[in-house]
Amino acid sequence: MKVIGLDQTKGTLETLIILLKEGKKRPTDLIRSISVSADTFYVIVKILKRYNLITKQYDESQDALVWNLTEKGKEIAKLLDEMEKKL
Repeated sequence: MKVIGLDQTKGTLETLIILLKEGKKRPTDLIRSISVSADTFYVIVKILKRYNLITKQYDESQDALVWNLTEKGKEIAKLLDEMEKKL
């Protein structure tokens, strides 16, 4: 079951919800938001990239690399957000 694979590491699903609600974020901001170590964060990134849910891009306004949801990531994050509201 692929959904279970997404939740193997603490903060993976939280990362999707944060990016959905707050938009693109720098790695340091995401690490702070989900309260994980840098090492754990990069495990999360690896998982989310494997499922094509996030993408890295350069943001000129922040003069930094940021992570953002792909279209598929937005769809999944919206479903997770709806589930959270119903629980």
